[in-house]
Amino acid sequence: MRLLHTAKLVFEEFFENEVPPYAILSHRWDAKELSFQEFEDSRASPKFEKVKSFCAFALRNDHSYVWVDTCCIDKKSSAELSEALNSMFTWYRKAEICYAHLSDVVWTVTETVAAASDLNFELWEQCEQSDPFLRLSLEQFRESAWFTRGWTLQELLAPVKVLFLDCNWEPIFTRQELHSVISGITGINPLYLQRPRLVTQASVAEKMSWISRRETSRVEDMAYCLLGLFNVNMPLLYGEGKKAFLRLQIQIISQSDDESIFAWAGKQSGGAGMLASWPSAFSESGGISPCHRWHRPPYTMTNKGLQLYVPARAEDIADGSKKSIKFALNCKRGNDELEAPVIELERYKASVRWRRINCRELQWEEAPPGTQICGKAPSSMQCEPLFVHQAR
Repeated sequence: MRLLHTAKLVFEEFFENEVPPYAILSHRWDAKELSFQEFEDSRASPKFEKVKSFCAFALRNDHSYVWVDTCCIDKKSSAELSEALNSMFTWYRKAEICYAHLSDVVWTVTETVAAASDLNFELWEQCEQSDPFLRLSLEQFRESAWFTRGWTLQELLAPVKVLFLDCNWEPIFTRQELHSVISGITGINPLYLQRPRLVTQASVAEKMSWISRRETSRVEDMAYCLLGLFNVNMPLLYGEGKKAFLRLQIQIISQSDDESIFAWAGKQSGGAGMLASWPSAFSESGGISPCHRWHRPPYTMTNKGLQLYVPARAEDIADGSKKSIKFALNCKRGNDELEAPVIELERYKASVRWRRINCRELQWEEAPPGTQICGKAPSSMQCEPLFVHQAR
C-alpha cells in the first residue's frame, strides 16, 4: 500500500502486515486532480493544493500518513489499479478515520450548531427553524454533490469513523452525529450509519437502492464501486460498459442465495432477464429483504441463461404447452411476511428458454407462510428447472 507522509510529502510503500496507522480522504473529483505521475513535478501547480491542504490538516491532527485516491494509485498500471479498486473498501475500513471533504459546503458555526451533535432528526429540524445559519449550512450539506457520487457510498459506510469537512477544511460533524440527517439524504437506515459493521446484514436489494440514484463518470464504475459493499472481487474491464453491472450481479449470486437481487422494476415494456440492467431499477427496493418460506435449489448462470427452479410440472416446462409462469420470491417487504414479490416469465421464442415480462413495477401477491406460490400448497406443485434468457 502506498501512503503519503504528511510532513515530508513523499510516498512510502508498505506490505500488508507493515501498514502504519493512516487517515484517508474522501472527496469529489474535479478536473484538476493530481495524479501519481504528476506528484513530483506539480508542487507549484493548483493541482497540488488539495493534497497539500489535506496533509497539513492531517498533520495538525497527529496523522503521520494519509491515503489519497487521486495520487496514491499509479493508474497507468492496470494491475495496480485493479488491485486498488478491489481493495479500496478494506483500505477505507482499516483507516483510523476518513475525512470527507465537501468542496461545495461552507459550514457556519453557531452556538446552536456547536451544541447539536446529540440531536435527533426532529430536533435538528426544530433548530433549523430557529437558526437561519444552521438552516443554510444544512441546506448546503444536503445538496452537496458528494452524496450523488457512486464511489462515495463505500467511503461513507466502510470507515469506522467519518468526519465531514467543509470547503475550508473546517470540521462539520461526524457520520454518527449527523446520522439522522444523512439517512434523510441517502435513504440508508440510520442503524448502518451509526454501526457500519452491520452493513453486511443489509439485503442485496437494500444496498442496490442506496446506489440507485448515484452517478459515476465512467459507466463501468457503477459496478466497480460496489465490489467492497458486496464483498466480491472481479477483474476490471474498462470498455465493457453496462456489462460490468451484469458481471457484478453474477458474482453476487454465485455466493449468495438472497433472492432480493431479483426484486427490481424496470421501465422497459418488453421482455427482460432476471438480472437488472442498471442500479436505478432498485430505486424502490430499499425495504425488501430475504425470508425463507420455502426451499429453492441453488440457481446458477449458464450459457443458456439463469437456471432457476420454479414451482411447475415437468411436462409444462418441456412440451411447450405452458406459455407463461408466475412464481414468488423468498422475500418480504418490511415486516410484512404475508405478501411476496411475484415474477412473471413467458416462453422465449418458442424455445426452452424464458424471459421476464411485466417488469415495469414489482408485483406483490399473497404468499402465506408454508406455501410455494400464490396460495398453492407445497404438495400440489414441484420445483422444476428452467432457463431465463439474460440479455448481455
